[in-house]
Amino acid sequence: MDEREPITRLTDFFEAFPDERACEEYLFTLQFPNGFICPRCGCRSFGRIRDRRELQCHDCAHQTSLTAHSMMHRSHLPLRKWFLAIFLITHDKRGYSAMQLAHELKITRKSAGYLLQRIRAAMALQVIPNVMSGTVELDDAYIGSKGKTRCRGTEKVPFMVAVEKSKGGGVAIRATESLKGGDYRLFAHDHLSRTSHIRTDGFRPIAAGLASYSGLDALVFDEDDVDRSLPCVHHIISNFKSVINGTYHGVRKDYLQSYMDEFAYRYNNRRNADVFNTLLCDICFAIKHAKPALIELFRFQSLNDQKVAA
Repeated sequence: MDEREPITRLTDFFEAFPDERACEEYLFTLQFPNGFICPRCGCRSFGRIRDRRELQCHDCAHQTSLTAHSMMHRSHLPLRKWFLAIFLITHDKRGYSAMQLAHELKITRKSAGYLLQRIRAAMALQVIPNVMSGTVELDDAYIGSKGKTRCRGTEKVPFMVAVEKSKGGGVAIRATESLKGGDYRLFAHDHLSRTSHIRTDGFRPIAAGLASYSGLDALVFDEDDVDRSLPCVHHIISNFKSVINGTYHGVRKDYLQSYMDEFAYRYNNRRNADVFNTLLCDICFAIKHAKPALIELFRFQSLNDQKVAA
């Protein structure tokens, strides 16, 4: 695949992808970096099927989709809409709501919601395997308010956050039903190395759940000293709440984890100058390279998701 300069400005995007064909050509270079090879017979000769994102082998007539194994597969939205959405999402720290994205792309709110759901699923497949080491700050918090909410707002939900303190370190954030020792144990299993030096407060369930971690530093702080003692994790908690309440004006509990995954993905790629291409590749190869258990977790959830009009 030809080396491409990072796309960091909107003018760069429109120069690189002026039309649908340019997007198709770029997907081709991603799917076949060494040129077309038929997955069935190995032939290198092919033809394009008009008005479809598919290639047909000249020998065995096997048809291969340019969006196979990707979150874009079977989508009726133009590729250029997908590409532009990916660019906008990766270049705005606050994130995009479905209404905002629908306005920018000139598509329906339902289509924008469908597109965002799949992009966040691809992000989640990259966030879940993230394992942190070195010094890690760990804490919990609540988001939302008690009782039922009408239309907007977020039902009160506990969540856990871990932040790697090294330069360029990552973050993991997870919504949970409770803040018990078992919840922390599962969270640590997915995101913390056994050799991590874990800094946290004196909350007993954390100490119980992470008792097997030799690097646990469950310090007891005065309430007035907690923010200064765990600055990184509290900064992340504050930023996440600002995004949820500011950009999205509250999120339904059922969808909260996908917003957390987007936040973590964005933070973990904050130093990546070519984050547009990174996310595009993650979307293209999300299913092909993911573990089977994760694929089942993020299978497209309903028939409505598979048939959305642009």
